[in-house]
Amino acid sequence: MQANKLTISANQEKSLSKSQAKFNKLVAEIEKLKVKKVTLEQQIKEVEITVHKKVVPLLFESKEVTFTMLKNVDFAFESFKLAKGEQEAISRFIVTTIKDMSSMLNQMGEDVTEMDILLAKHKNLLGDDDDDLSTEDMLGEVFKNMFGFDIDMEKIKNGDEDYISEKQREFSGQKERKKSKKQLAAEEKEKEAEDKMKKDTRTIYTQLAKQLHPDTEQDETKRDAKTELMKRVTNAYSNNDLYELLQIQMEVDQLDADSLSGASDDTMESYIKVLQKQVNEIRQEIEYKVKSHPIYQQFFDDFKERFVESRIRKQVKELKDGMKQLSEMNRAANDKHSFKAFAKELKAEYKAMDSDPFASFFDFF
Repeated sequence: MQANKLTISANQEKSLSKSQAKFNKLVAEIEKLKVKKVTLEQQIKEVEITVHKKVVPLLFESKEVTFTMLKNVDFAFESFKLAKGEQEAISRFIVTTIKDMSSMLNQMGEDVTEMDILLAKHKNLLGDDDDDLSTEDMLGEVFKNMFGFDIDMEKIKNGDEDYISEKQREFSGQKERKKSKKQLAAEEKEKEAEDKMKKDTRTIYTQLAKQLHPDTEQDETKRDAKTELMKRVTNAYSNNDLYELLQIQMEVDQLDADSLSGASDDTMESYIKVLQKQVNEIRQEIEYKVKSHPIYQQFFDDFKERFVESRIRKQVKELKDGMKQLSEMNRAANDKHSFKAFAKELKAEYKAMDSDPFASFFDFF
C-alpha cells in the first residue's frame, strides 16, 4: 500500500482546508487500522499453529482420559452400593463434567455419541430434563421473563440498527413518534449525501474498469496484470473501500497529488463521509470479528493487543495436571472404599458449593 501518496500536502501559497486535513487524517487512520487488522490476523494464524502443535494433542489425550474415567465412575456407580445423596453427587459430577467438555469436543469435531448416552442416563437419574440453551438463548429467555417480550440475540450481535431501535422503544414503552418536518428534511439531506457518495464511488469504479478491463488488452502478460488489478477494483467496490480505489487510481496514473488536492469541496466532503464509514467498519471488524476468534480470546492480552506466550504454557501445565488428577479418580473408581470416600467428598463439595457459590470446587486430591 502507498498511503503517503494519498496524503494532500500544503504548499507555500495555500494551506490545507478543513476538509483536506480531515481527509488526510482519515487516510492515515485507515492505513493504521488495515495494518493492525492484517497484523493481528497473521499473529492469530501463527499462534493457531503453535496451539495445534502443543495444546491440541493434549486436548485429545485429556478427552480420552476423561471419558475413560467417566465410564469407570459410571461402572463403579452401578457396582458399589451408595447412599442416595452420594448417588446424586456422582450423577451430578458426570453430568457437569460432560457438559463442560461438550463445547470443546464439538469444536474439535469429535464424536460425542457415547458421552451423550452417559449424559442422558445421569440427567434422567437427577430428574434434569431441561434442554441446554446457548448463551444467546439464555439471554433471550432472561429478557422474555423480565420484560415480557422476545428478543433475537443474533440480530443484536450482528448490529441490526433498526431492530435494536425497535427493541429500545419496546423496552422503554415508547411508540414510534411521527417525524417532524425538520427531521424529515434532515433525513432527506442525509439520503442525498448517501446517494452522492455512492455516485462518486461508482464513478471511480467505472473509470478504473474502463482502463483496466482485461478484454481491452492484447498482450497476455499485460492482460494478466489487468485481471489482477480488476479483481482488486471489484473487491474494493463491493466492500465500499474508497481508500483502496483511490490507491489503485494512483497506481494506474488516473489520480495524482495535484488532482487530489484540487478536488472540489463537495467531492472532498463526499470522500470524507465514505472514509469515515470505512474507519468505523474496519474498527468493528477488528473488535467483533478478529478479536472474537477463540485463539485471540484465549491467548492474547486484549488491552495490549498482543500474544501472551505464557498462556499457552499455562494451559499445557493445566492439561497435564488435570490428567494426573483424572488418573487419581480412575484409581478411586476401581476400589470400593476409595470410590465411596470419593462420593462422600463429592457430596460435601456440592453441598458447600450450593450454600456458597464462591466456595472452592473439586479440590479432591
